[in-house]
Amino acid sequence: MKHLKMKIGGTTEESQRPFVKNGTLGHTMTATIGYGNTAITKYARLEWLVLKTSALAQKRRIKLKKIMGIALTLLTVGILCAAKRWDPKLVNEFKNAKGTPEDSVVFYGGFSSMDPKAIISFTQTNPEFPADKQTMTGDYFISKPVPLGSCYILQHLEGIENKTTYVGNPNPVKGFDRKVTTESYKKHYSSKNTPLTIKVPDKPGIYYFGYYSARRTTEYEELIEATPGVLGPQTTDDWEEAVLKKVIPLYKDTDWEIKLQERLDTLLEAKQKQKKGDL
Repeated sequence: MKHLKMKIGGTTEESQRPFVKNGTLGHTMTATIGYGNTAITKYARLEWLVLKTSALAQKRRIKLKKIMGIALTLLTVGILCAAKRWDPKLVNEFKNAKGTPEDSVVFYGGFSSMDPKAIISFTQTNPEFPADKQTMTGDYFISKPVPLGSCYILQHLEGIENKTTYVGNPNPVKGFDRKVTTESYKKHYSSKNTPLTIKVPDKPGIYYFGYYSARRTTEYEELIEATPGVLGPQTTDDWEEAVLKKVIPLYKDTDWEIKLQERLDTLLEAKQKQKKGDL
């Protein structure tokens, strides 16, 4: 075992305290110091600097791992999004659907899910109107034109979603230990227990019903807003923008596309004004 050598008043003495580096014994170091308690002070400072350097290096490694993980996830999501295209048959169905912005309503929103095959279904329950069920896969939903005064309830949610839990006591460097599990959810609703009822207004146009967590909504049996994060909008106010960007192509070359794009432009302009106000 090697020790820290110190020269005190011209005499070299060998300290009985080994030089510790990153939790293991390091190499011999030599320091020229003065008299009295200076040796202890110098040694303590050297030890403190080593421990501080070790802690900073550890933080950098953890930060780098997080950045690399986020970058990889974003790259994967980007590839998936780039590869995702609406089925031409589905686009054709929306394009040829009856109803215009002058005599009907289109409602849109979503339920967060990591499952591209997740199911979101709404059904019409007002007995004064024809029965109608509309279903989409994924986490975004937009209806075909529906009649004024009708009523649609959320009837079915199904898919898989990540669940994050925090366990143990917080670590001063890494924080809480995080455990991520993948859980499935499946819930069928009736008019009596549905968490979302859309009473279509008498005024034609578009209607945004919000963006929610599918798993937590089925778990708590009430609407729970989706949590913003790295892979999506940074605030809950940005969800509508994200939904619109995704669903507008379904109404390509229709009057509904114009109406939906106008709403998206309004949101983007408001965001720009807010950014300028924050500067």
